[in-house]
Amino acid sequence: MGWNYRVVHRKFDSTSYVEDLYFIAEIYYNDDGSISSYITYSEDEDGMRKCFGDVKLMYPSGQDSIEDLKGCLEYMTQALERPILEYEDLLKLSD
Repeated sequence: MGWNYRVVHRKFDSTSYVEDLYFIAEIYYNDDGSISSYITYSEDEDGMRKCFGDVKLMYPSGQDSIEDLKGCLEYMTQALERPILEYEDLLKLSD
């Protein structure tokens, strides 16, 4: 099972002050290439999560060094070159 970062699009209803949100998520794949699961957030040492509505947002981090942070940012940047996923499709994985 492999993984990568992907950009995810979420469309909000007309009652929200934001209509569209784009964010980065970790996407995990089955052996056949289909998506098996996803993670949309990172936690810091205090267990804090950055949230937007009910979406907990991923943010870059380096565990041991600035080089780790640079590597994380490089992987996240690669997500901008991949097709965008729809949040509603990811929700269907947990059904």
